Parts: sequence; structure tokens; C-alpha cells
Amino acid sequence: PNPPPAAPAAPAPAPAPVSSSPAAGVAGGAGDGTARGARTREVFASPDGLATRAVALLLEAAAAAIAERGVFVVAVSGGSIPALLAPELLAAAPRDQLSRWRLFLADERHVAESHPDSSLGEWRRRFLEPAGMGSVQAVGVAAALPLPQAAELYEEKLLATLREAAAAAGGGGGDGGGGGSGGGR
Repeated sequence: PNPPPAAPAAPAPAPAPVSSSPAAGVAGGAGDGTARGARTREVFASPDGLATRAVALLLEAAAAAIAERGVFVVAVSGGSIPALLAPELLAAAPRDQLSRWRLFLADERHVAESHPDSSLGEWRRRFLEPAGMGSVQAVGVAAALPLPQAAELYEEKLLATLREAAAAAGGGGGDGGGGGSGGGR
């Protein structure tokens, strides 16, 4: 007789970083990772551990920005990042706060959103649409325009969004910086 099958194991907590160290020369602190805006480098043994940690940091920053300014403005990367983070974000992001998110692309290409190389297209398919986020919440490059004009329009939209966020927080900050601490969130 065969023994009965073992009960499935409970999900393990997110793996801790394999290593963690302060990033030297980062604005916002002495590089010890304790100041607001300071960065650390963390190395993970698996992509799953990285995704869990990155989403936790993203959601923490979103909650703080929404509490402070009513809006969360973030630049995200494309490539493999949407596939890595979108499932965790969809599972963990508070749906009632997603309407306050504004996504920009840190590395968007000058291609139509329907093109396979479009980072915005990938984010839209993997996260924005499944989360029910509106099209105005994510800003891409206007591929129909010549590149210089598309870049200028993208910059204008980014700066306008940052100015609105700063004004909502009472910070002014005509340069889009927020006029106070934490302007990068």
C-alpha cells in the first residue's frame, strides 16, 4: 500500500534578500538607508522574491504619496518588469487607491502602443486593464509624432502631472519637484 499524499505546504513568506547594502551617494541621506528617499541595493535568490519585495516597496510608496498628496506618480520600466510585477500588483494593490496612480515609463520606445516593443502596451495588457485603470492614468510616447515632438509632449505631461501633485500637497514646486521632501514619489 502507498502512503497517503502529503498535505500541500503553506506558502512560504517572501524570501529575504540574499544581501542588502546602502547605495552610496544617494540624494536624501548619508547613504545609510535610513533617510527618506535613500536607496539600498538588495540581491535576491529568485525573481519571485524580488517581485514580492518590489511590490511591497511600491505599495508603501503609493500609500504614503496618496496620504500626502492625493496622487501617486511613478515611473516604471518595461522589458521583463511588467511580467514580473503585474501579478503581484494585481493581487496586492488596494483597488480603491489605483484611481490615484499615474504611471510614466522610464524606458518607453517610440513605437505604437500595439507594437510588441511598447512598454506601455505591455503594462496596459498585464496590469492597467486587468486592474480597471483608465487610459489617462498611464502616459506613453506619442508614436504618431516625430520623435523630438513626442519627447517634448511626454516631458510636458510628466511635468504637468508633477506640478498638479505638488499643488495638491501645497508644495508649489513649479519644476515638478514637489517643493518638499519626498518629491520623487
